[in-house]
Amino acid sequence: MAKAQESPLVLSGKDRYKQASGRYGGNEGLCLFEDGTYLLYGYATAVFGTYSFEKDYLLFTPDKTELFEVYATQNKSIGTQAKVNYIGFEGNGKCFLQLDKGAVRQVFNDDANCFDAPFVATEKQSPATFVLSAALSDHRPPVAANVYAYENTGLYNDFIFLYHPPGRASMPFSAYLYQSAPGEILIKLSNYGGDKGYRKQNADEDEQKQWQEVLDVKEEYRVSESAMENGILANEHYNIFMPDLNTYNFDKAQNLYTSKTAKDNEAYFQQNPYHDDRYLRRYVKLLPKTKSKDTTIKAGKDSKSIFFTLCEDDQSYRYEGLEEHTESATEMPLLVPVPPVPPVETNDQR
Repeated sequence: MAKAQESPLVLSGKDRYKQASGRYGGNEGLCLFEDGTYLLYGYATAVFGTYSFEKDYLLFTPDKTELFEVYATQNKSIGTQAKVNYIGFEGNGKCFLQLDKGAVRQVFNDDANCFDAPFVATEKQSPATFVLSAALSDHRPPVAANVYAYENTGLYNDFIFLYHPPGRASMPFSAYLYQSAPGEILIKLSNYGGDKGYRKQNADEDEQKQWQEVLDVKEEYRVSESAMENGILANEHYNIFMPDLNTYNFDKAQNLYTSKTAKDNEAYFQQNPYHDDRYLRRYVKLLPKTKSKDTTIKAGKDSKSIFFTLCEDDQSYRYEGLEEHTESATEMPLLVPVPPVPPVETNDQR
């Protein structure tokens, strides 16, 4: 219950979304937009969704994300083998993979640490079917389905597997606005922000610049989300790009997009292969054939995990694709690129 001095601020009329809009907080916080959408942001968090008013309170619904997403392409350069890039699996509980009727394998070993993305595994052959699953006990909040089964009807052999473990930021929440002092408005959330909540930033010249950057982030997210439904473009190291394809030539035989200026900056890209956008493949989104719930999933008795990593073990996984170059391989691609929200230049972050 709200304290007496924190009585919810009453906003009414058609322009109440406009009245509420703005950025609340600093290095972490909440952005409310006039169109009824929001951005909850902070360290390793950038969640978009929608909100509505119910009397004096605001109700928030995060954008829905599937537990697993799969993107795939035909990559003739790797022959009959298959490659899989795993994103989001590290440090997020136990996940499993079964190819065709083979053994169920755990993606990472127990007590895995020292994660160094990208995590790319090679399989002997491309599967006709595969199943991705996650231990139900690792999900808070619970999920409706933890087993996703796929059919490889497109004869794909190059995959991107994405895991979205649910967390506090992906749960619906509520909030209310209140005035702590004349001209100072705060928002108190049911899930973040502590006892006081986040303070609304004053619309001075600096904040207007910050706010425009936030709006640019919002637009990038909208464009990225829409584009991903038609597939994503990535280089051989699985870095994601959204280029103007009018500046590329498409080689149907190789299923490869090549930049019309590919010969330019050759020396630069040899030293920065992760950022090389001259040669790209389109990965299409695969929808699961079935989704189900299973509480008994576990790895095969004698099966080894797909990746093994322990800080104290020199046999731990390391991506070899960038090994001969000066560039670090620790950058992890995001399927929905969301630049960080610029922090407010102030010591008061709420």
